[in-house]
Amino acid sequence: MTPLIKAEHLGKWYRSRRPGTAGADNVTLGRKDRWALRDVSFEVAPGEIVGIIGHNGGGKSTLLKILARITCPSSGRGEVHGRVGMLLEAGAGLHGELTGRENVLFYGQLLGLSLRQVTSSLQTITAMAELEGHMDKALKRYSSGMCLRLAFAVCASLEWDLLLLDEPVANVDHGFQRRCIATMLGRAAQGHAALIVSHDLEFLSKVCTRTLVVCRGSLLFDGSPECATAAYRDWSRRNAGATLAGYVGNTQGEYANG
Repeated sequence: MTPLIKAEHLGKWYRSRRPGTAGADNVTLGRKDRWALRDVSFEVAPGEIVGIIGHNGGGKSTLLKILARITCPSSGRGEVHGRVGMLLEAGAGLHGELTGRENVLFYGQLLGLSLRQVTSSLQTITAMAELEGHMDKALKRYSSGMCLRLAFAVCASLEWDLLLLDEPVANVDHGFQRRCIATMLGRAAQGHAALIVSHDLEFLSKVCTRTLVVCRGSLLFDGSPECATAAYRDWSRRNAGATLAGYVGNTQGEYANG
């Protein structure tokens, strides 16, 4: 079975304009150069829901942006197959001057769907986002939670093979979280997949089949959500106060795969 995501030794570094000296791998590193991501490899098969956890600035969102083709890797390669829906920032792709209804039509076509396909899903999207009575209001009148619900409902209700999600349940209530879980589990049973970055470990434990731990730009662990949470908490205890300044070492392999 062809994986929907295949990441092979993905890396991303950011260079300063200051001259530096050659470091490992003959990469010239200045004082402000750093690896945001280094040597990350994994696959996501159809039917899998995979979470990503780790500390702030650890490389999680960078990984999603590489897979979404928003930024290019500095090393390695990332293959993504099928129709991809994405929610990488709350409200990304939505326009404040447009109404909720107009945003749904625009956003759906942005994902590559026809106007007829989007229109036929409008009622489902409205109900899932709990925005009955609000769809003809300008989005600038929405709260951040309303915007997030609308963006997720558009992604989740339309045709996709793979979802890339960054903090999809931030600022939403538990009722909406439950609908998110039910929707993604239902899609996974049909062979769809999702890759989800979140700090909500409880949410990930309910929806994910696997969880990756990405810390200091490296893949620390790949296994069950329960073991991933334990590995991340152990790493956090041992690295309290650690920063990402400077060259990022490779921690991959510190834990056996679970």
